[in-house]
Amino acid sequence: MDAIRIRGARAGVSAAVLLAVLFPIAAHAQTSPLRVELPSLQAGPSAPLTAEAGKGLTLVFRITNTTPTPQSVLAHLQLPDGWQSLFASERLSLAGGASTVETVTVTPARDTAAGLYRVQYEVRLSPDEAPVVTVATVQVVERHQLTLSWPEPPVYVAAGASISLDLLVSNRGNVTEDLVLSLKSRLGVSLTPSSLRDSLAPGEQRRVRVTRAAVNVAQAAREIVTASAARPGQSPMAEAAASFQVVPVGRTTGLPRVAVDRKSTRLNSSHGYISYAVFCLKK
Repeated sequence: MDAIRIRGARAGVSAAVLLAVLFPIAAHAQTSPLRVELPSLQAGPSAPLTAEAGKGLTLVFRITNTTPTPQSVLAHLQLPDGWQSLFASERLSLAGGASTVETVTVTPARDTAAGLYRVQYEVRLSPDEAPVVTVATVQVVERHQLTLSWPEPPVYVAAGASISLDLLVSNRGNVTEDLVLSLKSRLGVSLTPSSLRDSLAPGEQRRVRVTRAAVNVAQAAREIVTASAARPGQSPMAEAAASFQVVPVGRTTGLPRVAVDRKSTRLNSSHGYISYAVFCLKK
């Protein structure tokens, strides 16, 4: 049976280590000499476990040999696509009437969409034997993480000429984001984006072309173009600024060398990053 996602659930609260009681679901489990349990400290038998995309969730399995004869047990952990596991043994040795504890860490892929998923643990005595199966329902919670950046901002531009800038919008969270972009010029110049509203799936990146209108200046001035993105009616999730010099026409020769210092700053613990570029003149 393939590991599948259970749709239509709402996200819950994340946890690092979770234990739950889950009982064998296969009919043949009644006659098998093996028994599998996940003792619970937090959730009841029907409650889902909660996990964060990209972070480990620890499950503790207890496997019991109910016969007086020593047994060599085959174990298998079946995960949703893209998930990883640590410390999952494939073979266990059990004395007669003995139990052993297996601690397994499962990690949802970083771009796993929020929702309910199945993690299936199987034990059997031989490859030809039907397994004793236990299923944990894991709820992956929502993570909102958006970044904006200007990949190739200019060093300086000539006044009186329009220019185009590329803004990179990246959804690093695990939910689809419907976004509204806002743009601002320090010099009050008109800015026209190729798109003001976008919908980005988890892991998706999109370039937005921003056109800055032509404006004449009598003296060199520093321009800062700031972009922000927010869900409709909410505060910005991320911001980014590009800084460059605007130079009067005919005065671009003999300019000092320009160095670029790129930095990144977290906006807050639950919303993306502020990314910006600072351009410093060096003599």
